[in-house]
Amino acid sequence: VVKNPWVRAGAALGAVILTLFLIYLLSPVLVPLFFAFLVAYVLDPVVDAMERRKIPRQRAVALLAMVGITILLALPLLLVPSLITQADGLIRAASEGFDQSGGVYQWVVDRLPLRGFVEAVGWAPEGDEPYDPMDVIAVHVAEWVRGPAVEFLRSHAAQIATAGQTAGAGVTSFLGSVAGFFLGTLLFLGNLALFSFVAAYLLRDYDGIIAEAKALLPGPYRDKVSGIFAKIDSQLRGFLRGQFIVALCLGGMYTIGLIIGGVPFAILI
Repeated sequence: VVKNPWVRAGAALGAVILTLFLIYLLSPVLVPLFFAFLVAYVLDPVVDAMERRKIPRQRAVALLAMVGITILLALPLLLVPSLITQADGLIRAASEGFDQSGGVYQWVVDRLPLRGFVEAVGWAPEGDEPYDPMDVIAVHVAEWVRGPAVEFLRSHAAQIATAGQTAGAGVTSFLGSVAGFFLGTLLFLGNLALFSFVAAYLLRDYDGIIAEAKALLPGPYRDKVSGIFAKIDSQLRGFLRGQFIVALCLGGMYTIGLIIGGVPFAILI
């Protein structure tokens, strides 16, 4: 039975499905572990370079951790106040754009035939006194909305009167959302702690882990497989390093150029 190709194919398919199912169940834990390994993979050349300069590996890992924590704490302190200030200015600019003295409001009044529309539907006030067509339209729209609203209240007065009975459910839902927020925060902090611990551990023992992984390969294929992985490693590290340098340079040039050009909300953009 074991030699039957259909049985072997079914067993392999079942093993793949079971593995994917386990990965799905363990994804909250595996995702931080994956990113921890990625960080260790990217920073390992930096630690190796520090080792060549006679810096012990554990001290190099601790130094990188301190630099990372400093950056994580400094960036919000430096950028967040500026982003908040520029975001407030952007909101004010958008609000002023709808002021009746100009901006979007005046653009709508000047380019749309609002006065002709008011006169065509018979909403124009009697007499020759000047009027604002937008005010006339707003009044009629409000009246049109108020009529169905009053009728709705008359028709559903009983249901509205008993709405207080379900207020407790709303309070319960609110408390549940608050509890969910705190639970999500705790899970985030737990994942962050797990990520940091595993990343530091992998970074400290990265060379030993790779050496042990190579030792698990069968002897006749060890050199060939190691050579293939070495080529993949070289290409992948070069790609990641190049993408990081390109992103850093472009971000710096865009920011400096927007600031020099006097573009408002440069950092926010």
